[in-house]
Amino acid sequence: MSDKKIMAVWTIELNVNCPKCEHRFDITDEPDFWEFAGIKHAGQEKENCEATCPKCGHEFKCDFVY
Repeated sequence: MSDKKIMAVWTIELNVNCPKCEHRFDITDEPDFWEFAGIKHAGQEKENCEATCPKCGHEFKCDFVY
């Protein structure tokens, strides 16, 4: 067997559809998501989080569910 380490990579996504244009996007792609969303760990539920669609700019609130 090889001594080379094999890595498994976690993938975290928080997907939502914009209620205006239906564009599906990952809220965690926002540059300041982890700093300003108040989320301490992946899978944490939250209500009324503000989001902005990167495609049409529509601002809306959504709930995080796991």
